[in-house]
Amino acid sequence: MKKTLTLFSAAMVGLLLTTSIAMAQSGNVTNFRKGYMRLGFHFLGNSLDEALSPTENILAGNLGASRGYALEVGKAYYFNNDSSLPLRYGLDWTVLSLSFNMFDWEDYVAEGTEFEGGKFAAGISSKLGPVVSFNPVEKLIIDARVQIAPQVYFYDFGYYNSDDDYFSFTNDEEGSGSYVTEYDDANGDGIADEYEIPAESYDPEKVMSRLFFGIKPSFGVTIRRNALGLALDYSPGKIKTQYSSNEGHGEEKVDVSSFHIKLSLTL
Repeated sequence: MKKTLTLFSAAMVGLLLTTSIAMAQSGNVTNFRKGYMRLGFHFLGNSLDEALSPTENILAGNLGASRGYALEVGKAYYFNNDSSLPLRYGLDWTVLSLSFNMFDWEDYVAEGTEFEGGKFAAGISSKLGPVVSFNPVEKLIIDARVQIAPQVYFYDFGYYNSDDDYFSFTNDEEGSGSYVTEYDDANGDGIADEYEIPAESYDPEKVMSRLFFGIKPSFGVTIRRNALGLALDYSPGKIKTQYSSNEGHGEEKVDVSSFHIKLSLTL
């Protein structure tokens, strides 16, 4: 954890230095800067409920993810950039939005119960939508945006305990029941025997079997002065995932609401 925080701090210092150099080279910069980079913390889903089973927790959106990290790069495109009014409106395109969280179920496990679990959740998306920027006083800018965010998630998570409770974001039964008929004289008696083999192989552990896609809204606000500001973004909604557990298997829409709090650097 200390190593992660050290790397995070170093990245923030690097961003500040990069911004300062870019500002010095660019000369005059208006209050309504357009390009931005945001780096900060990412919160995914809700906390675990000890009264619910692992499957019930996940399907209710209680993912048990620890505080993670988010990185975004994008630009605002104002339609009235030449206006003398202290107001701009246009489109905010977050070209790239990355997030990463670890799953932390240590406190959920009953005392004396052995378990295996953990690993991580990663997401990548691009967000686009209208933005309104207001300059109420001096160099203070307030940005308010509403975006649509197509997102791809990768969940590498499994929970297994000594009470035979388990949950995994894989569907071990996917592809079962799909067979083709083959004929072969396996016994050498001159009579072709009929048997079935799987129509295609399916590996639930493959990366492509763990990718989930969804489209969610994103609501955000940034309060900034000059290049430095604070950005808050909230993205509610569900995505369809597959799962296997001691309570069943299949596909289900899971609440993966997320919240970002980030340092915003604009140019």
